[in-house]
Amino acid sequence: MRRNNAKQAAQSLQRRRIREAERASKNRQRRPDKERAYQRRYLYGLDQDDYNKLFAEQGGRCAICGRHQSELGQVLNVDHVVLPDGTMFVRGLLCGNDNRALGLLRDSSESLARAIAYLKKNERR
Repeated sequence: MRRNNAKQAAQSLQRRRIREAERASKNRQRRPDKERAYQRRYLYGLDQDDYNKLFAEQGGRCAICGRHQSELGQVLNVDHVVLPDGTMFVRGLLCGNDNRALGLLRDSSESLARAIAYLKKNERR
């Protein structure tokens, strides 16, 4: 009998967690701008005013490729680096492709320089 009650309690808890996750997902879909603002504040310590200032300084463009956010069809990503002492530093706003590229190169300027040299060496003229 006890095992059955524990199983029912576990199933009830799982159903409740699923409902809560679905409700949270619907809220995020209804208010994506508020969700993004919350994530920026929570993850990067960047409030909406700081983000807007950075966005204006960059003219609404990716700091690497220069494409405007309106051309991208998505918001610009916050590019950041975690310093050796554990603090975080926001470098700027990037399009998703450029942000991923830096991450794949492990934020290494040496790796980027080698990638540039490789591309130049193998350029078709």
